[in-house]
Amino acid sequence: DSPALGEMKYCGRETPILPESSSNRVYISYHAIAGAPGVILNYEEVSFACRYDIQLRNKSHNFTISSPNYPQPPSTSHISCVWIVTAPPGESVHLDFVLRFDIKRSLDCSVEYVEVRDGGTELSPLIGRYCNKTPIPQVTQGRRMYIKYFTDADSPNNGFKAVVKIATCGGTYFDEFRMSFLSPQYPKRYPANTDCLWRIVGFNTDIQLYVNVSELYMSDDSDCSNAQDYLEFISVDPISKNMTDSPPPTRLCGRHSILNGTSLVPPSISSEMYIRFHSGPQDVSSSRGLFAFVIETKRRRCLYKMTAPTGMFTSPSYPNPRPQQNQMFCSWVITVPEGRRVSVKFLDYDLEPNRGRDFLDYKLSFFSAKSLYITSLASNSSWNNLVIDSFTNEMNIHYMESSISGAHRGFKAEFSSDKPTMCGGQLENQGSLSFSLLGQNAKYYYCEWRNSRDPMLSNQTTFTVTVNGTLNNMTNIACPVYNAMYDSLIIQDSIYLKVLGTVCENTTTPFVVRSPFQGTIIKARKRGSYGRETTPVSLANFTLTYKTDQCGGIVHGPQAIITSPGYPNKYPPNLDCAWVVEFQQDTNIHVKFEAVDLDPDCSKDFLRLYNGENQG
Repeated sequence: DSPALGEMKYCGRETPILPESSSNRVYISYHAIAGAPGVILNYEEVSFACRYDIQLRNKSHNFTISSPNYPQPPSTSHISCVWIVTAPPGESVHLDFVLRFDIKRSLDCSVEYVEVRDGGTELSPLIGRYCNKTPIPQVTQGRRMYIKYFTDADSPNNGFKAVVKIATCGGTYFDEFRMSFLSPQYPKRYPANTDCLWRIVGFNTDIQLYVNVSELYMSDDSDCSNAQDYLEFISVDPISKNMTDSPPPTRLCGRHSILNGTSLVPPSISSEMYIRFHSGPQDVSSSRGLFAFVIETKRRRCLYKMTAPTGMFTSPSYPNPRPQQNQMFCSWVITVPEGRRVSVKFLDYDLEPNRGRDFLDYKLSFFSAKSLYITSLASNSSWNNLVIDSFTNEMNIHYMESSISGAHRGFKAEFSSDKPTMCGGQLENQGSLSFSLLGQNAKYYYCEWRNSRDPMLSNQTTFTVTVNGTLNNMTNIACPVYNAMYDSLIIQDSIYLKVLGTVCENTTTPFVVRSPFQGTIIKARKRGSYGRETTPVSLANFTLTYKTDQCGGIVHGPQAIITSPGYPNKYPPNLDCAWVVEFQQDTNIHVKFEAVDLDPDCSKDFLRLYNGENQG
């Protein structure tokens, strides 16, 4: 059932040129009569052809991008595609998603997503990561945009299609206290058939955005839902960071002569907001067409920081909340003494019922330090006496208050620090540790161990980690990211966060990673569920053995010599050495062996070369 590769069948004496495969598997069938000369097939592994650099030349130039094989699902699973879009100096990039947006849905978009960043690299400021509803258009602050499509699903959804072009108006604003916005060509009439998008991001999560519209002259429509000209203010969910219809967008149209001091737009529910302007065909009957508004930032009143071994907290106005039309976002940051973890127990839980079964209907979400997701709770169940533990000595709790009827009490909870930190810490240059959750009924965890070496010696040392034991009872799990609810272990360098090795299955043989970098991070994790799902109990039971050898390191070009320790004398026993060779970009590295004298048994002594920066 595999699709044909090229012409599929080849014969004769002329050597054919075959295209690259569309996945990581190729089926080859060879048929010949007796005495035929035969064939020689050479193959090599190449990266999936899914990285593009797009140069936008002028404002009439646009470019269409899509996930592989769209509108059908990708022909292969577990892939990553990147587009880097560049506009001319002084311009911005506009991204518009078109047709069907079909990405696997999840609360934190970890399995499948489209990621957009304001800049040309994966470290540029994040605009958004999308996997639920179709994103609205996006505009960069600078002249570059980074777009990434990622799927870690065995059966990917159909994907997405989008158009990139030079932005005519709009933009992204970070960390501004007060911002003024005018219609295009203000004070003249704005042009017809214009679309603008502004994205506003406050400088902290406890910021709310307040809109003051001072001028608004548009086509006189009594029903803004059908207006051809309108301003629309769209909320951003404070937990998922995606646009939300709860509360619904506020759309303004028509003419308002007195606006200063009025509240046409409610305050934002988070520190982010999108503003969209659209104009239809020119309305010759209208002599004016313009708008002006100001956005100011203010600190939210529903942010609590608690530093104590024990304590108690409740939802606002518990147990007698007042009816309210607008949603309120509240958060608590709880910090307990070092070496302990936060345990939250609900004493009373009675929230406004969810309106549907959407992922974004969860009322409470829990994060450990560094925004590490723990779990989320909906309001359709009773969570009395439920206990939730953090991974570290800090827990962040986000709550969306929407007591429209005022008929539900809210919640009451207490926290304690009776339990020690589950795992993690600093690793010495040599040693071992055991980690086991057998019999503990643990459904989620996060551990982080770090090793940092002396900077004076780090360029000639290798830190070796050996993993033995059990992570889970799953098989054939892809390891590019932490999978939904499976135990995973990842080893990275601490500077560039390059992935040196990942383990997502049982280690029937020792799994070894050798790091020549200054620092190494080992992360073990199992993510919690979304409240309605049943999270399997962890079966993690493994041992980490680690050591440091005075060899290896990072080697720079344009030329270098690498020798075994003690060369030309015999190298010592029980050594692990790793070198990373980094030459100038766009150059090939040529390796020439002057002398090789190793044990003939490769299971004992070996020298292994990798074509790239990863060990595999």
